[in-house]
Amino acid sequence: MKNLDKDYIESEVQKISVLASDKTGEVQVILGDQEVRTLVGKRVHQIIKENGDDIFPQIVKDIANQHYTLKIRLKDMNIVDHIQVYSETNICHGFKNQQDEETEYTAQASNNTTSSTYNLGGMSDLNSLST
Repeated sequence: MKNLDKDYIESEVQKISVLASDKTGEVQVILGDQEVRTLVGKRVHQIIKENGDDIFPQIVKDIANQHYTLKIRLKDMNIVDHIQVYSETNICHGFKNQQDEETEYTAQASNNTTSSTYNLGGMSDLNSLST
């Protein structure tokens, strides 16, 4: 087996497990290195290196009791095996409602007038029957 050097170990993707909660309950979420950098501006291995054996460094405690929006990835194990540990795919500070964004986009799009130059030949020759 190949010996792993320090640079290789530090370059591996590391994760932090957190409990996320709202008025509906709480779930365990795994934050990847990129999401940790988004929240605290440091990579996971930097936090570990700077804090040694401290399980809950201050920089991690600082993200507690703040509002975030998480987009989580549901896997088969979550549904079939009822495993309630989720991986997130995106995180941002504050609350962000994707449905509101879609509604806003739809409303904005419907305010635009459009015209078509496509001519359906023969359409004016159709007889319409009313019943």
